[in-house]
Amino acid sequence: MPFQPAVGVGESPALRPHRRPGFDKRLAVAAKVFTSSGHERKPYVITGPEALTFQQVAEKLPSILGRKIEYVDVPLGAAADGMRKSGMPEWNVRVVTELLGYFASGAAATVTNAIPSLLGRPAISFEQFANDHRAAFGAEVQLHATSKQPTKTPAQVAL
Repeated sequence: MPFQPAVGVGESPALRPHRRPGFDKRLAVAAKVFTSSGHERKPYVITGPEALTFQQVAEKLPSILGRKIEYVDVPLGAAADGMRKSGMPEWNVRVVTELLGYFASGAAATVTNAIPSLLGRPAISFEQFANDHRAAFGAEVQLHATSKQPTKTPAQVAL
């Protein structure tokens, strides 16, 4: 199947933020920072309460979604080749490959206390996030979980 952008023609995710997973968390933090003093020129790294690998995410999703999920660790070069063969634009292949390399390096394993500190409540767990956004995971996960294709692109692996 050729590469298909996640957004249809004439649509923009920015125009429908209410349908974007994680938007509420970012909105709550932005509201707090922009409507109270003491945040000027302060950077905040917004994270959940735990850093998870793709394998750990794949282990948690079946109990939430009610179907088997398998994570396949595809080498970056093979993933990039698969993206190109599917018709993904080269700039997109480069960006996705760099992002996957960043995750693989462990650089994204940082967990901060920004949510509890700013909002006075704990950050939600991945399980809660996935459960709250089951519909967003549903079609994508079901498509890839039932795929009979032997090779998976990073879009299929990196839920």
